[in-house]
Amino acid sequence: MTIIRFIKTTSLLILSLSLLSCTFGPKPAPSNSLNIEGLLQEAGFVRNPADTPEKMERIRSEVQRKVIPVQEEGQTYYLYADADFCQCLYVGDDSAFSRFEGLINMRKIERNTCIDDRLRSSQAEPWREFGALGGLCSDR
Repeated sequence: MTIIRFIKTTSLLILSLSLLSCTFGPKPAPSNSLNIEGLLQEAGFVRNPADTPEKMERIRSEVQRKVIPVQEEGQTYYLYADADFCQCLYVGDDSAFSRFEGLINMRKIERNTCIDDRLRSSQAEPWREFGALGGLCSDR
């Protein structure tokens, strides 16, 4: 009788530990997230890691995992914030965005799954910590 109780207790413990590891382990990236981030890099977007708490907080304040246009000093830039998986910000200019649109069309990815067309005015200062919008406007 004690052997059966031991086996049941051990099995329950192993099952509990397995469930806990799923709950607290690293989050897997959504399948389209990897595709979108690969396409962003292929299109010429610059990846900027959130390597300080301030940068991470700034990334968290943005629309997540969608390309959004941001206007700064008459120029449009495109941002893709991902606080959960890559913990980074991708930044692209008009030509990178055009290449990205071409790539999503080639891959037949629905545009609305990865692009938010609402243009937003940017306050330049919060993005300076990322290196003047990711180094794309380094002449400023």
